[in-house]
Amino acid sequence: MAVYTSKTAIFLYAVGFFAFLVFLDLVFTGNGAQFDVGRFLTETSPYMWALIGTALAVGLSVVGAAWGIFITGSTLVGAAVRTPRIRTKNLISVIFCEVVAIYGLIMAIVFSSKLNDAELGDGQTYSASAYYS
Repeated sequence: MAVYTSKTAIFLYAVGFFAFLVFLDLVFTGNGAQFDVGRFLTETSPYMWALIGTALAVGLSVVGAAWGIFITGSTLVGAAVRTPRIRTKNLISVIFCEVVAIYGLIMAIVFSSKLNDAELGDGQTYSASAYYS
């Protein structure tokens, strides 16, 4: 078994060990009911999950487009130095990378249009359609 000793691995070991200690403390002091994932999922607003999904759609599409432009742009510069006549023909790949970011924005707009604002009274829970949207 290999034990990783990078700074990131040591940090993750420390965080995992701390989380394990907190878990043991909750279980052995009689407060184990606080360590309830189901309660967290049912008491958390479904709109928070929808907004996280919308933010991830925008963020990851823009990061993916930026990475694609970085990779294709650097190779296009190298190709343009070698053969200058293909400089404008290969810009279509950069345009395709930009389209990925636009698709992410369109998805975010569609996702946000599905959301409707719901006010909860005392003792009410979210409806099935709120969780679905």
